[in-house]
Amino acid sequence: MNIRIVEAKLVIRCDVSLNDEIKQRLLNGGNKPLTEEEIANQLLYAFLNPKIEAFNEDQRLISGSWDFVCDFDGKLQNFVLDEE
Repeated sequence: MNIRIVEAKLVIRCDVSLNDEIKQRLLNGGNKPLTEEEIANQLLYAFLNPKIEAFNEDQRLISGSWDFVCDFDGKLQNFVLDEE
């Protein structure tokens, strides 16, 4: 069987609940003024990044299967979370 490595990309969207306290904490951290969309993106990134990095550190976290197609073991690697 001829195995090839192909880069896959997805876009993740979610609703983020913001309030003035979150916005103020970011501004107090010395950040430039941010839009609410930028703050929401940073919050989502801060949540997801350690979880994504965990997949790179421990391949045992990648388990399970896609119904009648394949097992995920050994199929997914080198995870990167980028901000657009």
